[in-house]
Amino acid sequence: MEKKKLYMKDGTTIEVKDFVPTSAQLIKVRLHRSDTNAEGLWAVIDEDTFKVYEKNGYSGYEYSASLRNAPLAFYPMNAWGLVIPIKMMGSNRPECDLDKFDIDKTIKNNIVDGLSDLFYNKNEIDLDATNEARDDKGE
Repeated sequence: MEKKKLYMKDGTTIEVKDFVPTSAQLIKVRLHRSDTNAEGLWAVIDEDTFKVYEKNGYSGYEYSASLRNAPLAFYPMNAWGLVIPIKMMGSNRPECDLDKFDIDKTIKNNIVDGLSDLFYNKNEIDLDATNEARDDKGE
């Protein structure tokens, strides 16, 4: 599967693979930043990350989760489905420190990648058929 990049403000990147989420991998994560209260959100994680989560594993920001709530931290943007970096915190909830996560760069780069996938992957959209339909209408 294709890997996406999450960008951190210290210049590092985290590569994460796309995955098909299941409800069995639904967890709560803690989003926080220095100038606001923390927020608990539902998110899904891939199978490998779920194994670490179940063992109360601790590690750095090398895991990711896809949000399943629209967090207040990103208002007015609806960030449902946004992939965020998470840090395992042992028996506590995994967390994402928004002071360290470069959300603007992550969104910008992944939207551009997503648009290229949409327009250049024949399995997603048939550009020839779209152009033929336009020609038939005289556009």
